[in-house]
Amino acid sequence: MKIKSVAVLGAGAVGSYVIWGLSQKPEVRLGVIAEGERADRLRKNGCANNGRIYHPEVWSPEEAHNVDLLVVALKYGSLEGTLKSIQKTTGGHTVVMSLMNGVDSEEIIGRTVGTEHVLPALIKVASHKEDDGYHFDPPTTLEIIFGEPSAPFDSERVRAVEALFTDTGIHFRSTEYIQEEIWCKFRLNVYNNLPQAILGTSVGCYRDSVHMKAISDGLKRELEMVAKAKGIDMSKTGSSSGRGSVVSPTARYSTLQDLDAGRHTEIDMFSGALVRMGKELGIPMPYNEYTYHMIKALEEKNDGKFNYTGNQKPIIEITVNENAVIHFELWPEIAPIACGSVMQLAEKKIFDRRAIERLEPGFVLQPLFFDGVDPQIDIMVEPEFKTNPENAKIVFERGIVAMAGDPENSSGSQYYITLAASERLNGNFTVIGKVIDGWDEIERLEHVEVEEAIEPQSGFVYHRPVKTEMITKVRRIK
Repeated sequence: MKIKSVAVLGAGAVGSYVIWGLSQKPEVRLGVIAEGERADRLRKNGCANNGRIYHPEVWSPEEAHNVDLLVVALKYGSLEGTLKSIQKTTGGHTVVMSLMNGVDSEEIIGRTVGTEHVLPALIKVASHKEDDGYHFDPPTTLEIIFGEPSAPFDSERVRAVEALFTDTGIHFRSTEYIQEEIWCKFRLNVYNNLPQAILGTSVGCYRDSVHMKAISDGLKRELEMVAKAKGIDMSKTGSSSGRGSVVSPTARYSTLQDLDAGRHTEIDMFSGALVRMGKELGIPMPYNEYTYHMIKALEEKNDGKFNYTGNQKPIIEITVNENAVIHFELWPEIAPIACGSVMQLAEKKIFDRRAIERLEPGFVLQPLFFDGVDPQIDIMVEPEFKTNPENAKIVFERGIVAMAGDPENSSGSQYYITLAASERLNGNFTVIGKVIDGWDEIERLEHVEVEEAIEPQSGFVYHRPVKTEMITKVRRIK
């Protein structure tokens, strides 16, 4: 058996590592499975990894049918909705390798395509998204681990995957203890990923706080009790299985990245699954029960569920194309001048009936763009990121609303919404608030077709929607 074609389902943080590595083997046909606007965007823009653009083929599930290897690299919440695509892609000899978090994705996929197609696997990669795509450090990325669930362990397909990954830069190894390895990674995710997400801080907290360490240890103990009851002996794995990739103390793992970006997390797959298993086995899970409900509540907070009257910051409502709405809260305590300007302009209806002028996928959505002509828009105010230290401390993450400008001034009208974390914006622009709901509309806008444009006065190159996306109304509603 020789693997000559590979399809990747999910070109995000995990899929980007596979695309990066297999792009080193031109003799292997490499494709990403996508449909509709997403497929069009991938064909046009490619996949941005570590500052470089890669252009794998883009296939529909039908076009990818009977591919030699299907790599499933989705978020857990997306799996159920893509099982039909996985089924359409899987042919008679297709090997399916899931690199998803958790301990049951292989079982779920196996029920759809047959367990004989599934080669259990996992990945340990510290990958994050910046404004220019996904980034990871190849030398410190640990590995993709895979193996047969039972003998013979040195199977034809295991050898074929080993040959595929050789000379690609991908770190990998096969194992006779793949179920134990999967549970080891599950343990890492639960006790490393979740406590920092509750506190909203970086991984250095485990080193610097005995209290955070105690929470982490409690989650770990409960997981190990469940594993033992299920007959999973994690001591069979090597010492490297008990650790993740080397990261900076400032790192924020995937659950916190999701919360930072206003997305729902994979907590159902982590503590949610452990709580269910604990109930089935009669094992109390107090740490995981609390963690599950706490992160679910943080998701609700991101959704704007707790924006009660009397305990509320000013709320701006943006209506797009007459019906879809986006809400963001203003933070006048750190940007009174810019927030006041935005509220005044909204009251005067200056923002109404204006097309979205700038849209940089993976970076910013900016309804207004400086033109030096309209005095109602070309308003410059004090740069509060310079005059207010609390403003300058705000970290630019997905959903932050800020004002355009330059090192000496801030615009009083040209607000923008960040579509991903961006370190280069930190401390350089006045932050005025954050999106609290309307993420479905933002995600739709992220996927519209854009074209290159040039600002005539400065020659600045930017992107704008090909089809008009109209901001029909902007109002303060609370």
